[in-house]
Amino acid sequence: MLFFGGLIIMLTGILITVFTYIGIFDLGNSFIVAYGPAFGGLGMAITGKLKMNN
Repeated sequence: MLFFGGLIIMLTGILITVFTYIGIFDLGNSFIVAYGPAFGGLGMAITGKLKMNN
């Protein structure tokens, strides 16, 4: 469960970044780089995968 939750959080961070960059979420002349959820979700996914192997 930790693995899939991490993937969902990571995907959310990536989508927020992409959507604000290409203008789906219009913020004017700026965009959000959501590296916190992306890297946090990656860490959770790796931890979950390692626990699944044990």
